[in-house]
Amino acid sequence: LQRALTLGADIVMHSTTKYLAGHSDAIGGALCVRDAALASELRADRSAVGSTPGALEVWLLMRSLRTLHLRVERQSATAAELAHWLDRAVRREAGHPLAGPPTHAHW
Repeated sequence: LQRALTLGADIVMHSTTKYLAGHSDAIGGALCVRDAALASELRADRSAVGSTPGALEVWLLMRSLRTLHLRVERQSATAAELAHWLDRAVRREAGHPLAGPPTHAHW
């Protein structure tokens, strides 16, 4: 899994609709930030606009979080398999690897 905030991102957006819930029955999202001041601004905006999830959406999300670890394991395995396949395909076509740390020239 990638840790975007550790790699320098200011904001990371997660979809609770598909990724966390695993279904499309709970519509929502989450923003994660590094900066406490930005978190306070976002929290104030959310409070003023009223964009908080309802009880049913929260229940649906909590229900689905029970299987999140299984879905993350399988999604990560699939992503790794796809990345290896793409790396071999690109290496064959362009003659250079894509694998490597974020400091690698191809990032």
